[in-house]
Amino acid sequence: MRNLKKVLALVLALVMAMSLMVTAGATSLGDYKDSASVSPEYATAVDVATQLGILEGVGNNTYAPQGNLTRAQLATITYRIATGDVTDVYTDNFAGGAAASFTDTPADAWYAGYVGYAADAGYLKGVGEGLYKPNSTLTGYQTLAALLRVIGYNQPGQFTGPDWTVQVAQIATETGILNGLKNVDLNGPITREATALLIYNALFSDIVSYTPAFGYQNDKKADDLATDVFGIVTDKAGETDSIDVWGRPGTVWKNAKGEQVVIIAHEALASYTVETKNCDIYADTDLKAGTELAVCTNGAADGTYTVKNTGTYGAQGRLTEVYADRVVNIDTYLAEVTAINAEKVDSRGHVTAKASIEADVYMSAASESATSLKYYETANVVVGDMVLVTVAKGEIQSMEVAKAAMGQLTKVAGAARTVTDIQQVQGISNEAVTVNHTATLEPSMTVGLKYIYYYDQYGNVIGAANLAKQYAVLDSLYRTTTAGTSVANGDVVFFDASEDVDAAIARVDHDGAPAFGTDKQYNTEYYYNVYSYAEEDGAYLLSDADFNTAFHGEYQAGSVYMMVQGGVAEAKADASNLGVKTLQLSNSTQILLQSSLSPDGTFTSYVGYKDLPSFECLNVQYIDENNDGYIDYLYACGVELTARTVFVYDVTPISTEVTGYPELALATVKALELQNGELEETTFTVLYAGDEYSDETAVTPNHVIDRIGLYEIVESEYGYYYAVEDYEYVGVDSITNDGLRAEIEGRFEALDNAVFAKYEGSWTKGVVSDAEATDLNGESYVYLQRDDDGNVVAVYDIWVKLGVKFAEGTPADAEITSVPALYMGKTMKAPIEIEIPAYYDLDKVEAADAMGPNDLVTGDFTRSGTDKHNEKSALEITTSKALFGDVVITLKADPKHDNTNLVTMNDPANTRNIYVVVDNTNHKVTVKGLLPTVNVGDLMQLIDTECEYAQPVKLYDNTTATPKETGLIDFVNDYIIVTAENGNTQKYTLELKL
Repeated sequence: MRNLKKVLALVLALVMAMSLMVTAGATSLGDYKDSASVSPEYATAVDVATQLGILEGVGNNTYAPQGNLTRAQLATITYRIATGDVTDVYTDNFAGGAAASFTDTPADAWYAGYVGYAADAGYLKGVGEGLYKPNSTLTGYQTLAALLRVIGYNQPGQFTGPDWTVQVAQIATETGILNGLKNVDLNGPITREATALLIYNALFSDIVSYTPAFGYQNDKKADDLATDVFGIVTDKAGETDSIDVWGRPGTVWKNAKGEQVVIIAHEALASYTVETKNCDIYADTDLKAGTELAVCTNGAADGTYTVKNTGTYGAQGRLTEVYADRVVNIDTYLAEVTAINAEKVDSRGHVTAKASIEADVYMSAASESATSLKYYETANVVVGDMVLVTVAKGEIQSMEVAKAAMGQLTKVAGAARTVTDIQQVQGISNEAVTVNHTATLEPSMTVGLKYIYYYDQYGNVIGAANLAKQYAVLDSLYRTTTAGTSVANGDVVFFDASEDVDAAIARVDHDGAPAFGTDKQYNTEYYYNVYSYAEEDGAYLLSDADFNTAFHGEYQAGSVYMMVQGGVAEAKADASNLGVKTLQLSNSTQILLQSSLSPDGTFTSYVGYKDLPSFECLNVQYIDENNDGYIDYLYACGVELTARTVFVYDVTPISTEVTGYPELALATVKALELQNGELEETTFTVLYAGDEYSDETAVTPNHVIDRIGLYEIVESEYGYYYAVEDYEYVGVDSITNDGLRAEIEGRFEALDNAVFAKYEGSWTKGVVSDAEATDLNGESYVYLQRDDDGNVVAVYDIWVKLGVKFAEGTPADAEITSVPALYMGKTMKAPIEIEIPAYYDLDKVEAADAMGPNDLVTGDFTRSGTDKHNEKSALEITTSKALFGDVVITLKADPKHDNTNLVTMNDPANTRNIYVVVDNTNHKVTVKGLLPTVNVGDLMQLIDTECEYAQPVKLYDNTTATPKETGLIDFVNDYIIVTAENGNTQKYTLELKL
């Protein structure tokens, strides 16, 4: 049977390989942030194993080359290298079988399918006593033995006995699987990078087969794993080829169709983004003078370049990469997004046009016209955005929003004040600048005037545009009188945040504003407003601009906050009739934010929404000058909103007070916050509902924090929170013995730099204590806090206590006598003990699942003990499933306990030709028959037969109130009594109908 299973496994491997061929584009070594820590001699092997999907990173964008492997991970590697199923499509098919023979490999473990396949095929062995020990550290010899078995060294008894490691070392040396391995003790734990080298060597080792006559020989029907499983026809060293549209070189491994299956980019000898002296290129690359290199510019052949000591090469803003055999040039261009097209399909679901972004690309500095091109990838842009693009093969190859800023042109080359060539620009706002050789500009630019400038990724100016109109905000205004002459002065702030201080003000036309006086503190009616301005005789003429107003007025509770996401600004007001106004911004929107009150306020300028912070606003004003749906100018006055991440362990506020301007009801909530690598006690304030606080106002909590957990709190400088986002807790699948890494929801997370805390309590209140990574296990549920790079910096291990209760309506004498400590996500460690009253049965036990990932139903619980019918019974309740909600026990009264009903009948009965009709509503028994008399025995026999639960039923004589067992029925005086087990009785009257 074992040999048959091996054959089936190998056949399946070939089938999978045919259908799951690896293609280029997988994660490569360079994608990991710790790629530099991979030993150079292992880099190629790591890249190959990673791109093929055999041994990938540990999650969190890291590879952890020096980390160790576990035996469960060896099963994963073995499965993938033998089958080619690197996306693990079929692993569930193998979760039973041989895996079930190991007592420590449950069928629902993440590694069960891998272990089952590899054990079934004979590639892996247990450690004895029915154990596989999936989380044990893996040794080099164990890894080698598994790889050798996969390539054919799998005869019974192979690599067994006291000298099995000697056998492994001998064959591994002969096959070349150990080639390149340096300073590794194969008896000890093996690193991930060393394992990658063994995998790489095994992939290109000959597959062997065994015959008794000749032993192991190269298999005549198979080549190697690289060819037969992964379809690679290139030899082990790979070949040099162009690997992208730009013509960059790399080492590639191809399949029979010529497709690149594995790609390892070559590192450039030198890179430049400015025009560079050839002598510097010669010195930087160590290439011999006279070496001729092919040139590829923007994806097209562009002659040759000769290494020499004279002259220059390259251009400002052009990326030039010099390799051993070629030069690659890539230009960046400025473009404007003109359309965003959705994918189109026909009635049969066939794609007729791919999704695309259209843009006008300014490809020549000498021409003002643009070339319309398409980009067939996604980008976070909107129509009207100015973007940086690269172009090859007639299509846009990359797109990102161009950084933009307003500034004054302060220096140009030459004697003319006005220039028409952007290459003459040398200074902006008194700072020296450089210009991309592809840059475009407005028809002319004049020194001293302000423009919008766009910058490439290297900091060069790549384009310029005129300011459409002249707008400004007053930051101060006051009158002075000298010799009887009154003059007006003020601080005028422009949309680039520059300021003309103590400027002469000729006139201010502001609707509804009163006269202004000498104290600028009392002239606030003129502030926080956008004006159009003109200059006349050195003084400013200010008049109201035609700006729309989202909100304008004094600060009040819940007035306005402005959140910006994806180019859309929403000005919201919670406690006013403003509602929500959505403002569509573009990358060219000119924005002025005022973050402290006038006079002498603080102003910040932005062009475009990409870096715009969230604001709590007193005032939002905007204008769409060309009516294209995108805001051209936006002014907002308020305070910036900041975000912080806190762990709330008690949702009840610790205090409430009236504070702030105006007086507001604020509640203070306790939490933990990660500060300088330590969890510290902190608080945040919660704005209560209602208007300004008063004795008549009933204030109630307005926050949405109704359970403990990890939250992102958005606050203003006043301390009121405006948005709350709660994080979901996640389950831990497994954790390494050292606690440095955990598999969480199928993904490995590095935990070595994280702070750990344990929460224990209810969903609304508990305590937090210090914890360690090793406290986690497969039953743990955690909140993960990450930094901006996605690294886990804090782990909150939550132990939410669960309760046990009887369902509503349970008799008072039912009792829960013993309850073990029950926690969300964890199994019961001891039974629940209960006592149920007489005449009651245990109906069902359920665990409701208001918060967790799976439901428990009655069938998941088992009980022990015997119900005693007429006295209290002691029972124990257990389950092997994890619990995610309170346990609810439902009892059901025995029907005989309180039931006094007879069966409702209307059927003939063959007892002396009489039959009975029972009316349980009116409690009456009607006897129908042909005889005028009915015998007591006949009637009671019929009633007893039809009694639903065999309750005691007796016939009574009304004159004596005693049971009547013989004689004839007196339908006037006789009656029936039904008695339940709890002593309840019910009287039934009698009547006769002939």
